[in-house]
Amino acid sequence: MSSVKEGIERQLQVMPFFHAGFEENEEYTQKRRQSVLTNLAAESEFATLDNDIRKLGGSTSLQTISDKHVIARNKLYLKDRWIELSEKEKSAKWKWARNSEQAKAVKKTRE
Repeated sequence: MSSVKEGIERQLQVMPFFHAGFEENEEYTQKRRQSVLTNLAAESEFATLDNDIRKLGGSTSLQTISDKHVIARNKLYLKDRWIELSEKEKSAKWKWARNSEQAKAVKKTRE
């Protein structure tokens, strides 16, 4: 337990906000007033990733999990323009999305 406490104290010392006398420093006080109080839901994103990895048992690449997450977030499967397609049309759309010139350009940017 003491090693955890020491580790946290070391991390806090890096930030001037946690130093004694910080309240007297007007520059940091002003920055603190202007700071955003959110974390963009990073913790929930990590939790979702953790659950997906556990569910899939490590058999799927991180890129595939990320792609599925983006599709789930934008709710593509719930949109009428997707629901109304036949299975053959859906398959053709997926094939295009994986092999189109646009997809190849995006893949090159990831390399």
